[in-house]
Amino acid sequence: MNIIFVVSHMTIFVGGGKFVMEYANKFSEHGHGVTVVAQKIDCSNYKFNSNVRLIEIGGSLPSSPLFWFSFYSIKKGYVDALNKLSSDILLSLNFPVNYFCANVDKNNHPVYIYYCLEPFRFFHDKEFYSKMPFLKRKSTQLLKSL
Repeated sequence: MNIIFVVSHMTIFVGGGKFVMEYANKFSEHGHGVTVVAQKIDCSNYKFNSNVRLIEIGGSLPSSPLFWFSFYSIKKGYVDALNKLSSDILLSLNFPVNYFCANVDKNNHPVYIYYCLEPFRFFHDKEFYSKMPFLKRKSTQLLKSL
């Protein structure tokens, strides 16, 4: 079975990236063809098996204002890359890649799964929360209380 994971980026070692890395490695160990597509993948943090194919799209990351100015060219990069591949399962994480995947050729990717990772980590990840700047931490405390 060919499985493609699509994420916006894997530059910070966090929950969604850990999920993709662990599942991609496990599926590849069981003989499945696995590809991970992202704008950027930090291979010093994310350790993939050698038979997991990694494709980097490039461009500004969502944390940059430039990302939003180049949104459609980044979308085109994802859609073009995915349309050159075929999968039995195409699995994406949160926005914007779920939107990009909704625009790919359905003949190449008959099964599409949008895997939504909730709740957001700043509400439950104490280590992440403790490393936030003071004002963000206080803002998050306020949001948690609502």
